[in-house]
Amino acid sequence: MSMPFKYSAILLGLLSLLAVSGCDTTQNIDREAVKREMKNREVKRILESDILLEGERVGKLVSSSSDSIAQELIAKYKIALDSIGWDSTPSDSTFSSILGVYQYANEEGLDMPEGIQTTTKKEFFYCMPLQQNDSTQGVIIMTIPRKDLILNYEVE
Repeated sequence: MSMPFKYSAILLGLLSLLAVSGCDTTQNIDREAVKREMKNREVKRILESDILLEGERVGKLVSSSSDSIAQELIAKYKIALDSIGWDSTPSDSTFSSILGVYQYANEEGLDMPEGIQTTTKKEFFYCMPLQQNDSTQGVIIMTIPRKDLILNYEVE
């Protein structure tokens, strides 16, 4: 059953009034903020090598920054720090392997550079020698979650 013309015109008028009153033209829009938000929501393609390089960059920043900056990075990337001495027996087999490599290099007088290790699909380990009193006492392992590297990755 169709509506009489009178009711259709009233309904159409009310809808038009609502549509026009819903548009507030007095409000200024920050176009730069909108552009930034749109850029942040873009789908990003990140290669495995990009994630690995980002993990290495973050690890180097944490190891070379002041305490306050390092703490900010640790919180931002949800990094777990572990210090393992030569006389320790890590319960984690991966940590035990890393400690073994660094211990062998130390005993043989080899260079022990900082570096990133890929072990699982969920995390990376950034490792560096533990220095105390001008001698190497063990290894420091930063566990960096892959998810947090991806979420904080800045595509250029």
